[in-house]
Amino acid sequence: MSRWLKAVVGIVLGVFVVVGVFSVLAGAESSSIWSGPILVEDKGVVTGAQNRGNSLCEYGTMKQRLIPQGSVQRKIDGSLSLDPDREYESEPISTCLVQNSNGLFGLGNNLWSPDSNPDKAIELMPRTISFLPVPSSNILVIKDVGVKGSTISVNYNLPGIGRLNVSPQKEAKIQWDVSGKYSDALRHSDSSPIYSKGGHAFSRNGKFMVVGLSNGQFVRINLRTKIITPFYFHSKTPSSLAISNDGMAALSVVAGNLLLHDLSECENQYWDGQLPRAGASTSGCTNVNLYSKISLLYPEIGNGTISRLRFSPNSASANVDGGWRDSSGSYVWRRFEFKPDNYISKAQGYLAMGDSYSSGEGDLEGGVWYEDGTDEQGDKNTFAGRNLCHLSRRSYPYLMAIELGYLANNTGPPPEDGLFHSVACSGAKMHNIAGGAFGQIDEDADGSTYRFTDNQYRHLSSSSLEDFQPGYRSQINFFSSEFSGEISRPALTPEIVTIGIGGNDAGFGSKLLSCIMPDTCEYASSVDKRSDVIVELSSEKQQLVKTYKAVKQASPESKIFVIGYPNFVQASGGT
Repeated sequence: MSRWLKAVVGIVLGVFVVVGVFSVLAGAESSSIWSGPILVEDKGVVTGAQNRGNSLCEYGTMKQRLIPQGSVQRKIDGSLSLDPDREYESEPISTCLVQNSNGLFGLGNNLWSPDSNPDKAIELMPRTISFLPVPSSNILVIKDVGVKGSTISVNYNLPGIGRLNVSPQKEAKIQWDVSGKYSDALRHSDSSPIYSKGGHAFSRNGKFMVVGLSNGQFVRINLRTKIITPFYFHSKTPSSLAISNDGMAALSVVAGNLLLHDLSECENQYWDGQLPRAGASTSGCTNVNLYSKISLLYPEIGNGTISRLRFSPNSASANVDGGWRDSSGSYVWRRFEFKPDNYISKAQGYLAMGDSYSSGEGDLEGGVWYEDGTDEQGDKNTFAGRNLCHLSRRSYPYLMAIELGYLANNTGPPPEDGLFHSVACSGAKMHNIAGGAFGQIDEDADGSTYRFTDNQYRHLSSSSLEDFQPGYRSQINFFSSEFSGEISRPALTPEIVTIGIGGNDAGFGSKLLSCIMPDTCEYASSVDKRSDVIVELSSEKQQLVKTYKAVKQASPESKIFVIGYPNFVQASGGT
């Protein structure tokens, strides 16, 4: 697509987003995988009945930070000065754990650990607020309970909206108080707050929230844009809800029905501040009652005992648990999976992600083989205009793509609409892969801080790679469509993803250099140094797992292959 045509597309899209309510074009053929017959499969008995209303958390324990009241000092500005030597921990507190880039949360107990250490939790205040961490994101939804229901606020920076406090007790609990500091609640078109009542749920990828409102509307909220889509109305509140990663389907349990809602053809969407308090149309939205499919298999399952609703990561199936009491009075739970009969995967192609070992850093003829725009020195002090991703057309992903038939040859850049792209970038760390929970964009980053940002080099050049130039945004961003003044790129759903990452996070370059220089390698000769490396590498595992999960959630239909590193040091017999 030419640059001028992309500009036109951007202008057209801009026209759509400035209006308060916009509609999907009518008459288009339905693309929903749920529009046809739906199959059900009995997956057998399941255990673990704790917190059946929330499928996105796992039970565990946290310990709360405590400090004797007399050891707390307040500064002139009212902030706290805590003596770390007098701090101690509470007994383990059982809670349901959810983690996102704001830290680790204990749902139901209002506990929060900013550095995700379960033994260093503080209490979130006030207790009348529900703090709801959205998975796979930096988003926190705050529901403030009132007489009319709970207002809904969408926040992105919990450390920035509160301050430390302590409870006025002999054994003081260290708290994080956000009273009056969180963002304005979502509002109706008459400026009145939107009140929720009953259940809510988030998509696994953190993009969507589904919630029942006090006026009977069931709505989907895009947490990135705050666009609200009403899709159903019922006078009773839902007891359980779920929303798919693509936002095109929802599940609800309400008034004895298990409903699957098809949102793909919903015609009306509203910006925050545009949703009517009454009369919002759900035109185009459809639903089907799935309860009868379960009751045919197990009539003893009551329609009020269906819980733990959740969609698969690729949004192509949904699971629910149904229960009944056996002769001893104990609940028996069975899991059921619903699948559309006509689903066909749309995954195709190959996307390569990673660091220098995937990009082809060090190609001896890089000037010939490095892709245009990936060997730009720019300003070495501010990193403006700098892109040294060093993406070589002789790197292994290009050669594999040719072997697999995704690329005709490597004599030039891959076609923009082709089935192969590499977004690997020399120097990449895990936060440059996953973004979001792994680092935040800082448009004013300088040479000392750029490495901690999503946008590795902050430079999109006029390149033959068009909109697939690496190093400008987090690599996971390429799974999503993007339309702006500079970029007009469709979403990628590759069949194959390769990823090689972690070496730069572990600092292997400096370690390797110290061992190939003259004299003895300190990492081999020093017991302490060896121990430090072992601990450092062990700590990488959790972040690697998070990175792989984030990639899988971003492209759930892809087969993801993790590529390792060469063995630099001979196991035995070396010098």
